[in-house]
Amino acid sequence: MIEKLPYRGRYPEALKQLMADGLIKIPRQTERKTRVTAGVDITYTLNWRETAYEANRDTLLLAIYQDLQRYKNQYPEALMYGKVGALVGTENRDIGVHTWKSADAFVYGPGYKVDQYWLERALDNIFKEKYKGRRVILKNIYIRIHSRIV
Repeated sequence: MIEKLPYRGRYPEALKQLMADGLIKIPRQTERKTRVTAGVDITYTLNWRETAYEANRDTLLLAIYQDLQRYKNQYPEALMYGKVGALVGTENRDIGVHTWKSADAFVYGPGYKVDQYWLERALDNIFKEKYKGRRVILKNIYIRIHSRIV
């Protein structure tokens, strides 16, 4: 079973930078167990508009990648999936991120053409394709790291 790994004041470098700039809150980690899986939910609260996203995109992706690597080092069998929550006009929208086994593939993509979303593609899709020209606020990123219960 995957258990939460407390930060204990030691945050990944990119996450420290975003928190020091006041762009992100401390990620919330919650242990969750269902009938078939057990794992940890991590929620990153952002409230970014497109300009903040464009300016901090690479740092955000690196921060999430470094955070996920903490879990992958401890639990190599873990699977990851997520949702990106955005406020479009006055409506909340969620874009799902496909389940991946590797932190690289989850954040930056598998390196080959696939139809599924990975985090970078889902974030870019919100601002550059799906809701281009509309008022969009990137609210949060929710990631579930889990393994099957045997």
